[in-house]
Amino acid sequence: TALVVFDAYMDPENNSSDASVAVAPKHLNVPVVTDLAGEKAEAGVKLTWSEPNLEGGAVETVTESFEEFTEFSADGFNVASYEENGWIFIDEDNAKIGGFQGMDLPNLTAGATTGSFFTFDQSAGNETFAAHSGEKYLAALFRYDDGQTSDWAISPALSGNAQTIELYARSYSSSYPEKIEFLYSTGGTSVDDFQLISTVESVPGDWTLYSIDVPAGAARFAIHSCAQ
Repeated sequence: TALVVFDAYMDPENNSSDASVAVAPKHLNVPVVTDLAGEKAEAGVKLTWSEPNLEGGAVETVTESFEEFTEFSADGFNVASYEENGWIFIDEDNAKIGGFQGMDLPNLTAGATTGSFFTFDQSAGNETFAAHSGEKYLAALFRYDDGQTSDWAISPALSGNAQTIELYARSYSSSYPEKIEFLYSTGGTSVDDFQLISTVESVPGDWTLYSIDVPAGAARFAIHSCAQ
């Protein structure tokens, strides 16, 4: 809730908000100030603090398995974008997506539903849908009209340090290979804010490890599905 504390205000009845809102703080694995102090000064208040300790590295390695994401979330379909656990998913092409013959997926109707990346649970299919590890992974489907896809998965905020990001990717079938781009931005989360790092023109049909070097100053990392 929001509360205004001002003794000179004559109408205290409307000093607080009516509704309460739940927020989830986002924690970044970067060094922080631990000794902030303040004291009165002629011009107001003087704040002092020490430089954060960078010994032992500025960040720790983070592994995202997507196991805590909601599989086939209704929030991820028929919308231009949605967020979950700090990730941003953008459906730039806004095109109807395809599916799999003889297989129904929750919240998805081939030729009618639009969508970008979503969380797939391997239990929805047979062994050909097996995850590289765990039960879940991000998936993006082809366009129902066979046009070029443009779907984005944008990471939570990075540390800003030069770093290497490793991930596994595969096409469902090597006969219909996917194309993906790896990009970064220095601040924004619009697709126009991202700069290309590398392109995989033909993603194999087996889980394949990709290692992407992200430069210093990068604030976000993105995966762009852009096959045709």
